[in-house]
Amino acid sequence: MVLGAIGKLALRRSFSSKLFEDLVLMVRFLKIMGLSGTKDLLRYSLAILVGVFAVRAVANGVLVPYAIRTELALFKYFKSLTDGIVEVKRVLIRNISSVRSEGRDSPEDLVGKLANDVDFIVWNINGVLTTLLPNLLTGIASAATVASFSHQIGALTAVTLIPYIVYAEAYSRRIEAYRSEERRSYSVTMARIKDIVYGGSDDGGLERALGIWRSSVLNILWMDRLYWGASLATALTSMSLIAVISTRDLREDSIDPGSMAGILSAALTAHMGMLNAMWAMCVQGQTSAAIKRLIIYSKLFEKAEKAVGKT
Repeated sequence: MVLGAIGKLALRRSFSSKLFEDLVLMVRFLKIMGLSGTKDLLRYSLAILVGVFAVRAVANGVLVPYAIRTELALFKYFKSLTDGIVEVKRVLIRNISSVRSEGRDSPEDLVGKLANDVDFIVWNINGVLTTLLPNLLTGIASAATVASFSHQIGALTAVTLIPYIVYAEAYSRRIEAYRSEERRSYSVTMARIKDIVYGGSDDGGLERALGIWRSSVLNILWMDRLYWGASLATALTSMSLIAVISTRDLREDSIDPGSMAGILSAALTAHMGMLNAMWAMCVQGQTSAAIKRLIIYSKLFEKAEKAVGKT
């Protein structure tokens, strides 16, 4: 029975999507920001963000007055993010004794969580949302445009977009451990530097922390290069294949020159859109490591929300 349970767990993990898990984790953190007193982020600001991208898609980057209006609308969104950073830190600091007991963190790591992790998470989530939404919509719309010229090439284009998802999934499964190590060593580095600045002594801990941080960052950079290298190679190979098939169809009079130009342009846009959209998911994979360092305090935010409701 034990072996059967282990087998089921391993099977579930092998077929579970890390990208989906990271998205769920991001939503949980956004909910925490809402509990900490920034409900506007969930109620209005994210809707503003989606609306802005919809307007820009319709305007197609040509109508300058629309672009100016959307920038003004985005101020509300960015203000909510800033307020969220402040409120999350306030809740943690007000409950510092509970934070120490629940997280069982070293003082050095706790300093990093309060001083840097919240900012890292919120601005990374912003980067994910502002990159994922427009590029994913662009990729889907462009693939549909290819299909409108040729169903066969449209289907091929859709299939050739799948590898980006595979690369992002593999990236997310590996990157979390590296980013977790980087966050911990960064926290230690901050605390050690503070001690030295205030006249304290160092027993070599700073040098060790810097070494660990450097190793973690190099691993992250290597994973970045693998994703981009594989993705750009996929884009080049896919576009070459689509160009060959389009040329064949042109010679067979299945499509005209204008259609071929439209197919190649839309297919390239689809690939670049999906490549960048999945890169946003890779960034979210890094952010998940930091979110998990703070998500253990979710009960504190629920208590804070209840306290606000009673007043």
